Amino acid sequence: MKINHSVGAALLGAIFAATSVSHSAPVFIANEQPTGWVAEMEVSKFLLSSGTQTVFRPLYHRANWLGDVVAYPITAGGRV
Repeated sequence: MKINHSVGAALLGAIFAATSVSHSAPVFIANEQPTGWVAEMEVSKFLLSSGTQTVFRPLYHRANWLGDVVAYPITAGGRV
């Protein structure tokens, strides 16, 4: 069976279009993407040998626009 080149090219194009649509990535909508970040922790002093240092960790709750700062004491051995 002999196939006309233009028909064959059209058939290949249709197959390519069908497979590329079925395997494409989802549509990116910026306003529907979650927001978030990792807040940096802060240490009162970097010399931990005294055992009196504190690490501060900020928290933020986007859903209700609330935040907090939590303080954790650090032992002389570096345990939080």
